[in-house]
Amino acid sequence: MTPAGALALAAPHPAALAAARRAAARGGNAVDAGLAAAAALTVVYPHQCSLGGDLIAMVHAPDGTVRALLSVGAAAAGTDVEALRAADSRMPAQGPGTVTVPGAVAGWAALAEAYGTPGA
Repeated sequence: MTPAGALALAAPHPAALAAARRAAARGGNAVDAGLAAAAALTVVYPHQCSLGGDLIAMVHAPDGTVRALLSVGAAAAGTDVEALRAADSRMPAQGPGTVTVPGAVAGWAALAEAYGTPGA
């Protein structure tokens, strides 16, 4: 259990900071607080943080290990990679071939499962 005062919390909007504080006060750790802040930011700061974005996170675990989580721009399952390669040696600059699947929500789930506190 982590007391709210034991974490250094920062966010670009007061509502996100309040969400992080609530998560920590419920016994959550730094990852829980970060996820709470990120969820709040999708509402109050959508031009910077949204469900349609990607997630890159570095987690320094209590055992000293550092892990990177990259949940970014996967190609849609129906993407014909060979057709894209045949059309040009570079990725297209515009059009449907440039669209990727946002990774933010999957990244949140992966962080919560790997590092989150159940019930926080």
